[in-house]
Formats: sequence, structure tokens, C-alpha cells
Amino acid sequence: MTLVATPSLVRAKLGELLRHDAELLRHDAELRVVALQADPVWRHDPSLDLPAGRRAVVRSCVSTLAVRDALSALGEVPDRDVLVLL
Repeated sequence: MTLVATPSLVRAKLGELLRHDAELLRHDAELRVVALQADPVWRHDPSLDLPAGRRAVVRSCVSTLAVRDALSALGEVPDRDVLVLL
């Protein structure tokens, strides 16, 4: 069974990642992409505010091709934002 992604879940998972990997982020501020195993359905605002002035940009990816398409558009995501793939 996969999770249904909600804004609260995405914020919690990214908050956990950002806290857990704070040392990594200090050395790699360019962390830009996170994949979450969840149903590829997102009916919410595509951007979510995160701590420290960062934002999450959420993309539903129903296939490998959709993941590749989202990654190819990474240049359109502002530098401090994190692309979240479902």
C-alpha cells in the first residue's frame, strides 16, 4: 500500500530529511530533488513553504518517463527550491 501525499506529509518528510541531513546540506546546499514513494496524485498547490526560506515544488510522476520529464525541467525550479517527485 502506498501513501497518499498531502501537504502535511510532504512538509513532514522534507522537514525530517532536512533535520536528519543538516550536515549534508551544509556541505551540499544544492540538494534539489527528493523522491517520495506515494500515489502520484497531487491536488494541492504545487509549491509548499519549507523552513529556512526554501520551497518544495511537487510533481506527480506516474511513470519513469514522467520522472525523466520532471528532472529535465529542473532548470525551471528556483535554485533554493526542492523538486519533490511522487
